[in-house]
Amino acid sequence: MKKLLFPVIIGWLAVALLVGLSRAEEADVEKDPLAYALQLAQTLQYPGDKAWALIGVAESYVEVGEREKGLEILSQAVEVAKRIDYDDLNKASSLTEMAVKYAEAGEKDKALEILSQALEPARNLASGLIKNTDEMAKIGGKYAEFGEKAKASKILSEALYLAKKIEDAHSKAKAFAIIADKFAESGEQEEAREILSEALEVAKTVRHPVFKAPAFAQIAMSYVKVGDEDRAFEILSEAFELAKRIRHPFHRTTKLSDIATKYAQAGQYHQALEVANTIKVLSYKGGALAEIVTNYAEAEEYDRALELAKTIEDAHNKAEALTVIADKYFEAGEKDKASEILSEGLQAAKTIQRRADVKAWALARIAGKYAAAGEKDKALQILSQALEAARAIEYYRFRDWPYAKIAVEYAQAGEYHQALEVVKTMEDVGNKAETLAKIGLVYAQAGVKVDEKAKKILREIIEDLE
Repeated sequence: MKKLLFPVIIGWLAVALLVGLSRAEEADVEKDPLAYALQLAQTLQYPGDKAWALIGVAESYVEVGEREKGLEILSQAVEVAKRIDYDDLNKASSLTEMAVKYAEAGEKDKALEILSQALEPARNLASGLIKNTDEMAKIGGKYAEFGEKAKASKILSEALYLAKKIEDAHSKAKAFAIIADKFAESGEQEEAREILSEALEVAKTVRHPVFKAPAFAQIAMSYVKVGDEDRAFEILSEAFELAKRIRHPFHRTTKLSDIATKYAQAGQYHQALEVANTIKVLSYKGGALAEIVTNYAEAEEYDRALELAKTIEDAHNKAEALTVIADKYFEAGEKDKASEILSEGLQAAKTIQRRADVKAWALARIAGKYAAAGEKDKALQILSQALEAARAIEYYRFRDWPYAKIAVEYAQAGEYHQALEVVKTMEDVGNKAETLAKIGLVYAQAGVKVDEKAKKILREIIEDLE
């Protein structure tokens, strides 16, 4: 979770911000919003926030073709991440992400070097063995993705050794399942099956269904990954029966929703619907049904997807489901059908009442689809409504994330000044930097030059830090 920071700006940057950039520096910074995004990221004081902001900026530079500049910034991010104290989880996960970015840029040796540096904080996690094993399994999985199967197997074996020390049975079973997944993904199917067999035996010792049901559900999905679907669905059925026995309504609801989602992800739509229809809370039921709709759409079963989406009573999930279907029709070139369905999604989004941030984000997402389809006027009208919803949010942490989505969608629609004005209203500096980096990417991809009005807004964004 990002924190609102009041950065202490040092060295040349303090002079640049407080006294004024020299003409040469000003000319360089004003080339594009990416330069401003980098400047914002550099002001962040806490290394955990700064590292992630720099990752976002570096990624955008690489995507616009400035590979060397992107890698230079990524190198800065690595050094910043090394300074993260008292948050080994953030340190490990940020370094792992940087390794991925280096690999994507074709720098495999550098990726492996950074990934090895993520191991120490993963081993040292103060939150205990559960987090240790989870992070180490992720790192092991990345080694496998990078083609280092022997190293992956060694790290996953170490994670398994630590997992066996976990005293809590349901946590141990879930840790085993996570590690088994990574072994399966690295091609070690037999090892994965052995671990899953052990995981199931541990899960059977869990007494309370509120913990036993999710453990069974996770193990079931791991069996899908090793190709043993019969065993997987047998265990998932047991998880369903366990979940129905949970007395506390909230816990029963969340576990049933998770099981329905897992059935949908496995392509078992009939069972997914059966579980979803036992859920009483509309928002959770809607979430489960929306997941089924998404999987129907991915399988190109559009009629079934649309029929089911229209039955969803929760406005947020109905809007999301209909937007997913509309997107598929757009991709298929059926613009009229897509627009018709997107219009229904829009009507649903307008009725969202639970949370203004969710409403604003949903509206911005739909606006983006209209803009991509060439209906700019419609998109801008909806973005205005999204912005109105976002402005009504009192707490900035809930306000900033829909603002970020709205800003990027304004840029995608070609309304760069409005996009930058929205960034200006954001309060978290890290979020500003990451959003500005995305807008810079849009500028570059569109081949648009930064005009005087945009330069003025960008300067004001920087001046706001004083």
